Amino acid sequence: MWATTTSSPNFLPRDEESASYDIAQSGSGHMDHLAIDVDADAFDEAKRRLTAEGVAYEDADRGYERSIYFKDPNDVTIELLTWHTPPPSHLPQAAILKQAQTLREARGAACIEDEDIRRRDRRARRLEPVPSAGGAESAARGDVRP
Repeated sequence: MWATTTSSPNFLPRDEESASYDIAQSGSGHMDHLAIDVDADAFDEAKRRLTAEGVAYEDADRGYERSIYFKDPNDVTIELLTWHTPPPSHLPQAAILKQAQTLREARGAACIEDEDIRRRDRRARRLEPVPSAGGAESAARGDVRP
């Protein structure tokens, strides 16, 4: 279920500890933004082109990924994001973030950082997707086994 913050129009609040969330209602007909995962070269080129065209955008660096947000001509917010350390293609991003979250918690850190993704990436070489016993639902959750 998606949540929206009452303290900011952005999905991810700037101050996570003081944020409060309302549960989105099914059928609300609202899309906050469209997120598109791109490689680092495409990300940098998009920033150059937006700047050259005078299109305002907002930067965000979450420690493991960078994003820019801007409005398209129809006033839809577009997010382009790129990972500092690109994730391995054979694992779902949910599995990578799940393990990185565990590593972050073990460090006692407030946020996932690129070091958690890199450590997760090294461990991923020893992990494979869970066979289809759980079906598509298991794969969507990012279940992995050693």
